[in-house]
Amino acid sequence: MNEIILSPKVLTVIFIDIFLFLWQFYAFINALVFIKKYKKDFSQTQYKLEKKSYFISTVISLSIYIKFFSLIFFIYVLDDLSLLLKGAMCAAGVIDSNNYGEIVLALKILNIFLAFLWIDLHKKDELTKNYKYIKIKMVLFSFLFLLFLAEVYTEVMFFLHIEIFSPLQCCVILFKGEENSFLHFFKSINILYIFFINLTIIFMLLYKKSKTVFFFSILHVYISYYAITYFFSSYIYMLPSHKCPFCLLQWDYKYIGYIIYLFLFLATLNIFRFVLFDLVERVKFIYIYYICFTIFLSFSFFKYIFLFNHFL
Repeated sequence: MNEIILSPKVLTVIFIDIFLFLWQFYAFINALVFIKKYKKDFSQTQYKLEKKSYFISTVISLSIYIKFFSLIFFIYVLDDLSLLLKGAMCAAGVIDSNNYGEIVLALKILNIFLAFLWIDLHKKDELTKNYKYIKIKMVLFSFLFLLFLAEVYTEVMFFLHIEIFSPLQCCVILFKGEENSFLHFFKSINILYIFFINLTIIFMLLYKKSKTVFFFSILHVYISYYAITYFFSSYIYMLPSHKCPFCLLQWDYKYIGYIIYLFLFLATLNIFRFVLFDLVERVKFIYIYYICFTIFLSFSFFKYIFLFNHFL
């Protein structure tokens, strides 16, 4: 057995996720029963199902909120493991240690994102007089549960297959390897202009309450990754050769990455809320989240320009 999985922090991560999975499995079984038996009538059976659905939804919602914090803890543990593994400077090296790393991280982020949208559907359903979306949300949770299952399985396999004795690649080497890709254009100064142009388009569409902002918000996540990795991160690290989206999450940089990624996550999530559920009141929060994201991300860059009046 891989010794890494016996680490107290790793065991804590796995225990939390398995515990939450058992909660969700209970909800999943009841959701299947609900889908099979629920009909919109006034029988005693339907009344009992509606009462139980409230409890099931509460269990699901609580597990989702805990799961969000478990994601943060998971990333923290990966950074902590980088101190134990040869060659890894941060979570990037640990994730790259086997084929499961990128998959489990992507699943965790995707699942949290979809889970919060499920909570929004649940809240909207509670506001309706006849529980208009009650069956839909049970069906959607059933699909979401399968993603939770894939996440737990991939997470366990990831920790089991972490390379202990083989040297891992550090983030500088990992992200330098993308230089030969067709995305080399994004690594130049042009990414700065693309970043702010796309953000301006988003603000204009939000002002017009246009739901086409959805496509530009997805694009902005993609652009932001390359802007953070290949442009802004160097100014935060104050080192031109250091380009990494994960080292931002370390104490050396005051955990600034958690704040940056949180605001990007909230901005994107609220755009989905606005588009899918027509929550126009979320628009003002989207502005705030994007502005905060941009300020925290670009502060070191503008500070450097102001002090030294040139690019790194």
